[in-house]
Amino acid sequence: RLLEDEVERRAQKQLTVRLRRASFDLEKTLEGFDFAFNPTVSRAQIYDLATGRFIERHENILIQGPAGVGKSHLAQALGHEACRRGFDVLFTSASRLLAHLHGGRADGTYERRLATYLRPDLVIIDDFGLKPLVAPGPEDLYEIVNERYERGSLIVTSNRALAEWPDLF
Repeated sequence: RLLEDEVERRAQKQLTVRLRRASFDLEKTLEGFDFAFNPTVSRAQIYDLATGRFIERHENILIQGPAGVGKSHLAQALGHEACRRGFDVLFTSASRLLAHLHGGRADGTYERRLATYLRPDLVIIDDFGLKPLVAPGPEDLYEIVNERYERGSLIVTSNRALAEWPDLF
């Protein structure tokens, strides 16, 4: 009984650490998502993604739609589920990510900062395209996508249609 309690305590502590490192709103969970609010969201598809198999296969997810439909909530909820399943997750906005990397170019810590976005099993980039990309932002974003390809998963949320993406770069 003591061993079971210790194993459970350690597992809970590891989950707490993963959730803290992920940097997302802890209230944005699947349990808290109102599927009735946006009936176009497939509950079955979201719960299938919540299994984390896409992370194991190093696949990526794009959640695209107009403002206010729950994209960020779903992305964070999937990240929360990934943490529960033992994956390391990082949540950030596109503008914050690019500003962080840009600062690394200025102070000589670019490689170390880039590693921050390459290490986790899942990186969630929220609100891509909300703010214009300025140089070297497009190159930095390319670097992350390229380095993570077939090695780690990404979830990207955007309110921009895919046809608008080339103009963002």
